[in-house]
Amino acid sequence: MTSHLPDTPNLKHLRHQAKDVVKSHKRGDATCCRILRHLNRFRHKADADILNATLSLVEAQFAIAREYGFKGWAGLKAHVQEQKGSLPGSLNMPAPGKEPGNTYARGMAAVLSYLGHDVSYEDLMGLSGVAFSLQIDPEGPMNGEELDCAWWPNDSREFRAGLSVVSFATGRDLRSLHYSWSDLQPDPASAFRRWMESEVVSTLSQGAPVLAECDHAFVITAMDQENPPLLGYGTHGKSTQFEETLRASMYPCGVLLPGREKPVPSQSEIDFHSLTHVLNRFHAEPAPNDACTWLCGKRAWEEWIRLQKSGIGCDNNMLIHLRYNRGSAAAYLGSMA
Repeated sequence: MTSHLPDTPNLKHLRHQAKDVVKSHKRGDATCCRILRHLNRFRHKADADILNATLSLVEAQFAIAREYGFKGWAGLKAHVQEQKGSLPGSLNMPAPGKEPGNTYARGMAAVLSYLGHDVSYEDLMGLSGVAFSLQIDPEGPMNGEELDCAWWPNDSREFRAGLSVVSFATGRDLRSLHYSWSDLQPDPASAFRRWMESEVVSTLSQGAPVLAECDHAFVITAMDQENPPLLGYGTHGKSTQFEETLRASMYPCGVLLPGREKPVPSQSEIDFHSLTHVLNRFHAEPAPNDACTWLCGKRAWEEWIRLQKSGIGCDNNMLIHLRYNRGSAAAYLGSMA
């Protein structure tokens, strides 16, 4: 089985992939064994035998080349150098609005507007269900003697939960690649290159920006060869206001990828799907095997009332939720009237 090169392959990134294989082999990570079986001496070896053997960077480069269907590293290198450019050019996309609010809805509104969709921030807050959400973590950190019970208002969880509704309503395929922060350890750069980079490069090459999941949303409009290689629009610190072009301060744990256009349903169908999603999220229960203690909807309201009565609930993030979300809910519902 071979993999496909991105539309605009980058030799530096391919070298990094080979180095990642060497690192994985050194720490005994068996996920590298499939690629290393491109080497004749490992072709019929068990994982344990491969991991106990020595491995050079040259061998890892050869295995990477074979993984992409080339006879060797020289052939892969020549192919990459023949390409006009190793990375897609920067998209001339206007910056998202600087108003405070949910950065995922604000960023996605800018992305979809750039792609030709007439959709506002309030529309996306309503369609995704974020405008109606309340998010509680009853095991959140203590802030002095108070429990900081509302999880970070710009976490992507609720926006991702409503992504299919946003896609349905706007007539644009939207895919999410998401990993936990623990999945990215101990090397977030390698994890990004392994799981997300080719998808980001491909999407940018097709003229579409990408929304990355960092501490806040980050709109990717270009890539370079630095670390992290992501350029675009983001925020600083705890601010929820997008700034001019800058470099992402960290590797993302996920990306939201615009795809092809598709037929747009009627407004009544959109309203029905949207409000059905809101009601489903209001009654949502944590998955049986979900170790996360985050609650939303009815369960979140019940927990907040309990914490307030006990006198230990901290209002700060909760009030941010209400200020951001409920104003958008009123605007969204008003547009249905």
